[in-house]
Amino acid sequence: ITSITGLAADVLNAVDSQSEMSTAANVAVTVSAGVATAADLNAIDLATNGLVNATAVTEITGSVAAVIDATNDQAALSTGGAVLVTLDAGAGVAAADLNTIDGVTTGLVNATAITSITGLAADVWNAVDVQATMSTAANVAVTVSAGVVPAATLNSIDGATTGLVNATAVTTVTGSIAAVTDALNDQAAMSTAAAVLVTLDDVASTATALNALDALTSGAIDAN
Repeated sequence: ITSITGLAADVLNAVDSQSEMSTAANVAVTVSAGVATAADLNAIDLATNGLVNATAVTEITGSVAAVIDATNDQAALSTGGAVLVTLDAGAGVAAADLNTIDGVTTGLVNATAITSITGLAADVWNAVDVQATMSTAANVAVTVSAGVVPAATLNSIDGATTGLVNATAVTTVTGSIAAVTDALNDQAAMSTAAAVLVTLDDVASTATALNALDALTSGAIDAN
């Protein structure tokens, strides 16, 4: 038999145990329409070096790692360009991984079961900015990685979730005095380091505004 078709679970059952039923090492597989787990698709892919055509699958479910594995090699396992994705519950998920999944499909990526996201500010913002392409929990917690970050990006992340945004690893916050003050003034919603450095890009400001900002950090403020 050169090719096998069927639902993902049925195909896996046919190819999984070669001691009970042996199939060709390069048997081609076409997975029928429906919801399939990423784990099943990956197991099928491992059982054959033939092409696994899963373009009819309407939705893929599973962990972030399993979904990436199922969608990252279209030459071996092809999935639909608009396939829906529903991710399992998880915590501490890398924003870069979520963005990788979002980049392989125009279908909605449902990441609402994920309770916390970590990563560089730009990656986190990319993951939470457009809920029409990838939906995240309204109260998802965020941990921003170390680095220099625009205050505007931090404020945008803060606006995208009611969960705590932990930005204490951020070493320097840049931007206008209004944006930086906004980023630093509500530690209950978005926490920043007590000694975070600040670089301002305003052409002019008031002494009152500068003094108010100075009270929010013990780090140096570059207002040159």
